[in-house]
Amino acid sequence: MFYIFDFIREVMRGKSLGRILLNWEIKKRLASLRGEVLDLASGGGASYDRYLPAELKVIKTDYHKIAGTEALVDINGTLPFADNSQENIFLFGALYIVSDIGHTLGELRRIKKPSGMIFVSLPFVAGEMPEPHDYFRLTGEGLVQALSRAGLDDFEIIRVGGRFSAAANLLHSFYYFNSLRLIAYAVALGLDRLFVRWEKKHPCPILYFCIIGNRKF
Repeated sequence: MFYIFDFIREVMRGKSLGRILLNWEIKKRLASLRGEVLDLASGGGASYDRYLPAELKVIKTDYHKIAGTEALVDINGTLPFADNSQENIFLFGALYIVSDIGHTLGELRRIKKPSGMIFVSLPFVAGEMPEPHDYFRLTGEGLVQALSRAGLDDFEIIRVGGRFSAAANLLHSFYYFNSLRLIAYAVALGLDRLFVRWEKKHPCPILYFCIIGNRKF
């Protein structure tokens, strides 16, 4: 029942389907996460914050000094943290804006504790989103290659959404009324479930959610 009520609430708030599905994935996958997490490129707050465990201490960062952030961090440069210093790291919805993905992933590997975890999300089907830049989209295979080349060998890649929800998400701005979004998104999610076997053979997700580190978590 939680997901039904949350779906209605978030759609009526104007949230995109991609954002809703990402937040649900965060809630499901991170329910038992504890300790401290470095949240890169997060800004002072994000819609996924309320889906995180209450016990989690989150350190917010951004390129610009804004309310709610604790550190200035440029994810395109050398991260200002010591080797093996971070227990957990988030990089949600920002990897596509980096100019050198290999460098950024290598920096995540450098600062992560050996027992730590990295959680990453990035879009697959999405419009261009310059913030101020938007460099690339990766296929699942391309993401495997990028992670492996950065020395991040222990990972799980989860495809979120399917081609119907991806199509509905692309049309987010065209549903002028939230009530229309509610109908369109519900139909799209239903069609994703109806064609789930075909989707597994020919995937077209909205986004990827990556868990990097100890996959027993």
